[in-house]
Amino acid sequence: PIQRSNARDLATLTGRLIHDYPMSRPLLGGQTFVYRGRVYARHIPLFSDPGGVQALKTGFTQEAGYNLAVSAWRGGQQFLMVVLGARTRALSFLDAKKLLHYGFVETGLEPEAVKPAPGRKSIRARRATATRPAR
Repeated sequence: PIQRSNARDLATLTGRLIHDYPMSRPLLGGQTFVYRGRVYARHIPLFSDPGGVQALKTGFTQEAGYNLAVSAWRGGQQFLMVVLGARTRALSFLDAKKLLHYGFVETGLEPEAVKPAPGRKSIRARRATATRPAR
């Protein structure tokens, strides 16, 4: 049978996992884990987050692209976020990072990033302009 999941389905499943099995948090949030006596490394860039991040579901299918379900904590609050359909694995992590930051800012747990003044180019754009070869 054809199986389909949407973001709400994955959020419900991962939310229940954390609620019903709180002891899974250290296992799912670690950069390494031990299975049958062997240590395995997990290469998930979001794990460097100081509040604690769990990558609960990662995956890829031709039809759906790269998918990621992540749980994070700030100020005693849990945030659950799902990315579906990213073109690459790296983009799924980037989208997750942006969405988590948005949630943290909206709840007042993190300051909003300072944006450059209107009409002023970013440092990277100024450097790129300054290093273009003359024609």
